[in-house]
Amino acid sequence: MVCLVAAAIAVYLGIMIHRQMGGSAWMNAPAGGAAPGDRVPQEGFFSNTLAVPLAFGVAWVLKDVWWALGFVFHFTCHELGHSLVAWLGGYWSLPLFVGFALVSGEPSYVVIAFMFAVEGAGLWLAVRRRSAPLFILCAALAAGQVFLSFLTGKPEWSAWMHFGGCAGELVLPVLLIVTYYLRLPDLLRWDFFRYPVMVAAMCSLIAAGNHWSQASADPETGILWGESITKSRDTGNDMVKLVRESGWTPSRIADRYADLTRVCSGGVVVCYLWFLFQTPGRRREDAPVGDGA
Repeated sequence: MVCLVAAAIAVYLGIMIHRQMGGSAWMNAPAGGAAPGDRVPQEGFFSNTLAVPLAFGVAWVLKDVWWALGFVFHFTCHELGHSLVAWLGGYWSLPLFVGFALVSGEPSYVVIAFMFAVEGAGLWLAVRRRSAPLFILCAALAAGQVFLSFLTGKPEWSAWMHFGGCAGELVLPVLLIVTYYLRLPDLLRWDFFRYPVMVAAMCSLIAAGNHWSQASADPETGILWGESITKSRDTGNDMVKLVRESGWTPSRIADRYADLTRVCSGGVVVCYLWFLFQTPGRRREDAPVGDGA
């Protein structure tokens, strides 16, 4: 119930802010005499060709210090990762972004029905807009929903729940990088802010990926265990719980995250090349329903 109230408040505030701005863009950068309500240009040499490589360069330079510089962003991705696994498993969850997420003790058919409704609406919108990225995302969420809600038991779901935090540090930045290329509806448009968000997402992806690439070479010392693995499981972090509660070995943990790092990195490369070589007139996802642009 708390999650639904929080979501309703967020939607209400978004609508009110949108109305206060008169339905126009916020912090738009006019291009070539564009009207004040026009968007920041979605295409061009910088947006399509240079933005992602430059963001990668910044992320590579900051990969060893991003944990300190971007800890708020990083914690947000981590806790959302936990909550996403909870939601897909049918559990109520509220990410608090202060190091933990609240999760209900038992699954709820209300959550399952709500998630399927959201995924179904997303698939319908993706087909209507002919948006391949949105369709793939919603289809993947629906598949995850079926797996975590109906094909796994509580112990296996708990393992994925512990795994989901650090997985969120890899997967959610990729989704933000993909969203950088998509022209969102007016209510959700972010115009200028897609640039700093994409840089932050790239930094989190590279920092987390670099950590797990190194950890896979020496899992015992490379994994950040928090408290000692020999202490009580209640004092350890997600990695300790994966070992003590779910029976995962350090090598299995590091290898799974390293594999996920390669999948996420490949996804970014494919996304970049896809939009790099797209003809502007064929970018149908840049013309959302209800947008007058």
